[in-house]
Amino acid sequence: MMKIKHHFGVYGVCLQEGKLLCIEKTRGPYQHRFDLPGGSQELGEGLTETLKREVLEETGYTLSRYSNPRVYDVLVQEEGQDFCLRRLIERSVWVEKVK
Repeated sequence: MMKIKHHFGVYGVCLQEGKLLCIEKTRGPYQHRFDLPGGSQELGEGLTETLKREVLEETGYTLSRYSNPRVYDVLVQEEGQDFCLRRLIERSVWVEKVK
C-alpha cells in the first residue's frame, strides 16, 4: 500500500473588478509558478482567521465579504512521493490594500 503525505491548506479565490489575486512562489518545488494566496493554520486559529492572515502576509491586502467555502483534495506526485493536499478555498469578492 502506498503511503501518502497530507497537507491541509487554506487558500482564497480573491476577485476584484474581474481580476484574480495571485502570488508568485519564490522558493520550493513550485518556484516561479503562480498560486492562490493562503497557507497553513497556526495553533488555535480558525480557518477564516488563517485565510485573512495569510492573504495579508503574502499580498498586503485585507479580505472582506467572503463566502462559498469548499474543500478540495488535490493529489500530486513530487520527487517520487505522493501527496494529498487538502485545500479549503474561500471566495472573496473584495480585497483592499493595507496602507
